[in-house]
Amino acid sequence: QSGSGHGGAALAGPFTAAQRGGLLTMEPVREARMLRLLWEVEKEEAYVQSRATRLASAVLGSEVEGSLHWLLTRHLRPPLATSVSAGVSYSFSDSSLFSVAVSLTPEGLARHEEVSELVYGAIHLLRETAAAAPSGGGGFPPHLG
Repeated sequence: QSGSGHGGAALAGPFTAAQRGGLLTMEPVREARMLRLLWEVEKEEAYVQSRATRLASAVLGSEVEGSLHWLLTRHLRPPLATSVSAGVSYSFSDSSLFSVAVSLTPEGLARHEEVSELVYGAIHLLRETAAAAPSGGGGFPPHLG
């Protein structure tokens, strides 16, 4: 899924308005249960000072208790995922794609919309936490989530 997220002007990246905010499903040649959520964000260089994309990658991909990974792989029964990773996946001349990839269990695949909601919830919590920081969250990518 790709989108311009909450607020802010649309980016001038490689995608048209019609290509943003869609859901793409594929029938794999071999068994694969992957949920990949993509957001077009400003060029990665825009976040060098705040290190926001690195921080978001580390927090969203963390395996500690209470993390998104922990929730999806260990806390929920049955587990909905086997792994979670996050980070800038692609860089273009004027924008980047930030992604959260979740390897789903069979139950997770059946409940992929719930998994998506949990990812968005984790990003929302991260955004709120960044906004409460002394810096005011000014370095958090506005188009993420």
